[in-house]
Amino acid sequence: MERCRNPGDGGRGGERVDPEWHIWWMSRRKLDPRLMVILIVVHTVVATLTWRDISHRDQSQIRGRKWVWRLASTVQMGNSLAYWLFASKSADVSVDL
Repeated sequence: MERCRNPGDGGRGGERVDPEWHIWWMSRRKLDPRLMVILIVVHTVVATLTWRDISHRDQSQIRGRKWVWRLASTVQMGNSLAYWLFASKSADVSVDL
């Protein structure tokens, strides 16, 4: 093994790193910038819709605290999905015929 800077060591350097791992890490396929833009736009839209739903609901209609769901939906798009599946209680709708 040779000495090289490990990208995950915080810049301290000096750790021994397997050269094959280093070569793989540096040559891995990068994410397409267009896909990244699309993902950012979709995440922003989903988070905005989630925040709008949270702000329009009473605390009794949400499982958990509102601030936790706002924070979670901002961090990762999957957390917005979790809000929609588990945290938002469906409104009781009664129809009189």
